[in-house]
Amino acid sequence: MPWKRFSGGWKRATGVGSFLLSDVSNARNNVRVQISARHCELPSGERERVEEQVASLSKFSPRASHAEVVFTEEKHGKDVEVIVYIDGSDPVVAKAEGADFRSATDAVVDRAGRLLRKQRERRIDHKAPPLGESLP
Repeated sequence: MPWKRFSGGWKRATGVGSFLLSDVSNARNNVRVQISARHCELPSGERERVEEQVASLSKFSPRASHAEVVFTEEKHGKDVEVIVYIDGSDPVVAKAEGADFRSATDAVVDRAGRLLRKQRERRIDHKAPPLGESLP
C-alpha cells in the first residue's frame, strides 16, 4: 500500500467496495485520523477538509491518540460519527445527521469539540490545590 505525502502528514489509502479507508498521521497534532465511508463515495476535497478539522480537535485534549470518522448514507440523510480515543480515558463519541456531508461534518466536529472541552474541564476542576496554598 503506497504512502503519499500531503500538507500536514502522510496518507495511506485503500478501497474495498463501498468501504474506503484512509489513515493519516498528522505530524503537527500527532492524531491519527481514520476515515471510512459506508454505502457512499466521499469526494477527495471533503476528505482532506475532514482530516484537518478532526486533527484540530487535539487542541481540546492533548492526550488524544487517534480518531475514527464514519460517513454513512441512508434514505433519510447522511450521518457522520466521530470517535476520539484518549489515552487513559474513555473514548468520546459524537454523531450528527444532515442533508449533506458538509453540514453533518461541521455539526459533529462542533459536538466533539464541546464534549472534549467539557471532559477536560471536569478533569482539571477536580484537582486538589497545591500544598503550599491555603484555602480561604
